[in-house]
Amino acid sequence: FTYVPTDLESIRRLAVLGSNDNADSSPGYTYTYTDSLKETCYLRLSVYNKTGIGVISDNYVDSSAQKWFMKRKARDKKENDGEDQAFYRLYGNKWYKFHSLGKVTKKEYQVYYEMFSQYLTAYGYDSQSIPGQILQKAAQDKMILTDAKAAGIKLSKEDKAKVDEIFNNQEHIDYFKKNYQFSLDTLKEIYYNDYIIQAYIEKLASEANTEDVENYIKSKYTDGQDIDMNEYDTSHILFKFTKSDGTTMTDDEKAELKTKAEGILAKALAGEDFATLAKENSEDTTASDGGKYLMYMDGYTVSAYSDVVAKMQVGEVYPELVESTYGYHIIKLNAINENGRVNSETEREEYANTLFNTITTDKNLKYDEDKFKEFVKSIDANAYSTSNTDTTTTTTTTGE
Repeated sequence: FTYVPTDLESIRRLAVLGSNDNADSSPGYTYTYTDSLKETCYLRLSVYNKTGIGVISDNYVDSSAQKWFMKRKARDKKENDGEDQAFYRLYGNKWYKFHSLGKVTKKEYQVYYEMFSQYLTAYGYDSQSIPGQILQKAAQDKMILTDAKAAGIKLSKEDKAKVDEIFNNQEHIDYFKKNYQFSLDTLKEIYYNDYIIQAYIEKLASEANTEDVENYIKSKYTDGQDIDMNEYDTSHILFKFTKSDGTTMTDDEKAELKTKAEGILAKALAGEDFATLAKENSEDTTASDGGKYLMYMDGYTVSAYSDVVAKMQVGEVYPELVESTYGYHIIKLNAINENGRVNSETEREEYANTLFNTITTDKNLKYDEDKFKEFVKSIDANAYSTSNTDTTTTTTTTGE
């Protein structure tokens, strides 16, 4: 919408000036805006509170991210699932349509239930809550899929080929038929949809506003906690403790490996090209790229490695072997990119996922609870004690 502001500073200025919320009790701002077409739209900002969760008012979709939403009169009810109002979300500098209706069919739910119930049980979920948890997951996926297709995301030829390869393999087919009762055609369609959803999340991650990602990262920490937002450009050479047959080295073999690693370390310290040494000697998957490894002080890198990097100077090869659970590392720090953590694919995808974490709250998820329980019973006799009946779960993301 070119007639609605898309740059964050303009929207923020409008929202703050027009705010009718108390930021202390309701962590967000609402602004009623008349656009150049003389139509009224409502701009809403969800902001972080100290726990990292922003709550949208009852007329808006809940979100755990700092994100702009817009509600306006639907220009075409047919294109808006028959609803009078349309909802949009701002990603980067574009408003994306937030479709309001999605359905989870019985066949789809059965796939989700049979695939996920055993894992939820293993993680200690109460048996009475598992069907609802799975419904939340299925509904969320369906709504994200609707959004993804509206944003123009399509299944790539490469991803389709990956799924087709699975379902053209008789061994896989036999396994599914032996262990599950659901429709294989439905499972295949869900596999296709998973790739579309992932492509959409990757798109949102790549387009995410830097400030939003930075705020998301900071929200994961408690007040006063130091946050390292830098990106560390490192290279390393790994000598693994695990042998090619999958077994762990003996102490004598580790000692021999250490002697070899110390010889390569001496060459690195003497100034030999680090990338060449990595390509010729490293057993890590990064070897072909000269050992290049971008990292952040985010807890995802083993502490033995990250603790050493935190003490190094740019251009330095650490003068000792670094031992981790993986093996012996030779580490070089190539550069420190200030505030580079906002470019982390992991952080960006986590942020993109938070945009969807609360879209299946009770006010957004609609279903007949009695019929739902009866249907679950038809799948799993241990879940409930009623008989089977037809049901379809329906999800809506309007927040109304």
